[in-house]
Amino acid sequence: MCCCAMLIKLINKNQTNWDKHLSMVLLSYQIAYKVAIVHIPYQLMYGLHPMMPIKCVMSKSLKER
Repeated sequence: MCCCAMLIKLINKNQTNWDKHLSMVLLSYQIAYKVAIVHIPYQLMYGLHPMMPIKCVMSKSLKER
């Protein structure tokens, strides 16, 4: 799914709030596996696997135990 299709599902009828959703849509697109390139775009761009915020929170909570 392209970024435009994702944005269309999230924005309001007047299309005035697209900018509030853009960063999350771009992140979702960049961390999704792409069959055509056999990689995750984020990984190709930065050379690292993306670390999701929930993993950061969980790893901190596990270290505190």
